[in-house]
Amino acid sequence: GKAAVIDFTADWCVNCKVELAELQAEGAALRAAGLRVVALNVDEPDQRAAGDAFLDSIEWEHERAYAHKDLLEILAVVQRVLMGQPKADAIPTSYLIDGFGRLQVIYRGPVTPAQALSDTKDFSLTPQERRKAYAEYQGWWSTENIPTRFSLLAIQLRNRGYPELSAEYMKRITLRGDVEDAPVYAVNRIIGTEINTGLELMDNGDNQGAIESFQRALVLNPRHPVANRFAGVCLQALGRTTEAHSHLKVAVEEDPENAELHNDLGLTLIELRKMSEAFDAFKLAIQLNPELAKPSFNLGVYYARDGNYAEAAAHMERAIELQPKYVQALSTLGRVYSLQQRHADAESVLGRAIELNAGAPDILELYGQTLIKTGKPTEARALLPRLRQLDPTRATALEQALDA
Repeated sequence: GKAAVIDFTADWCVNCKVELAELQAEGAALRAAGLRVVALNVDEPDQRAAGDAFLDSIEWEHERAYAHKDLLEILAVVQRVLMGQPKADAIPTSYLIDGFGRLQVIYRGPVTPAQALSDTKDFSLTPQERRKAYAEYQGWWSTENIPTRFSLLAIQLRNRGYPELSAEYMKRITLRGDVEDAPVYAVNRIIGTEINTGLELMDNGDNQGAIESFQRALVLNPRHPVANRFAGVCLQALGRTTEAHSHLKVAVEEDPENAELHNDLGLTLIELRKMSEAFDAFKLAIQLNPELAKPSFNLGVYYARDGNYAEAAAHMERAIELQPKYVQALSTLGRVYSLQQRHADAESVLGRAIELNAGAPDILELYGQTLIKTGKPTEARALLPRLRQLDPTRATALEQALDA
């Protein structure tokens, strides 16, 4: 609720000490204007005591804090994007924030109390009044519509390793933006940024945050095929199958030649018990892209659930032919071979799955059970120590099978 000057300072900076002393001397006027002042020390932790000692020596009555390195990196991005400054670590630097938390002024170099107080008076200016007041300065102007350049800041934040912050930033732009008045290229850029942010959140395991990014993209274009697709994939992962199906259906309508979309749609149809429609979706995906492994695998699962193990094995073998390191297909094919009493074949594919993913306890136990059936109990028993570490319950089941 109050405006604030955030003053970045360091003990080695002579100009900083002069500036801080002036701010302290004018403390009464600053407080009367409702302006908070925060001395933010950027020194390393083992060097902060000297900075605190200086503030004590001038009887500093304002707030003080220490700058985290992430904050400094984020503000460096801000200065590069908004001001075109390649070096954003100049000291002193101050940031003037209004009572709504919005950045108003960046001071590169010392700021006087009089300058800060004068600038706070401009907070109430209309955009037209502000433009007239600052017409002498070079730069670019922001409006209340979707800003064309702010998306660059979100992209840079994401590229620097701050996907959550990028998502929050894009959320604020999207929610306050006026799509109808914004240029198409600006809207598309923001949609692309939201999708990329969502994908990064997905990679980090944050499906809920990813969905929010995709949904903000869909506010701008409800029929966007990519945003709908990944919103559907995330919702499916969270068990919200009906919602996932709705998004994937739109994506397929907008991009009907995309094999992966039909495959994703088929997975939701399986969960919704619409088996014949799922079968058609997987078949169409294979028809559109015969080199895509996933629909062949999913069609194999479909046949396995129906008890048609011969067809199931044929489709899973095709998936592995297309993608030899497809662990899920290898392990599932091993189960199908076991159901067909093809234990030697099961041993072979499960052995390959173990080589690719030795830390999967379900595959390890199935491999052990298969070794017993192929007359190799010694090899199966050798798996027990590793399995006990990964999953004691599965280890017990294998041990009981060995002792039977």
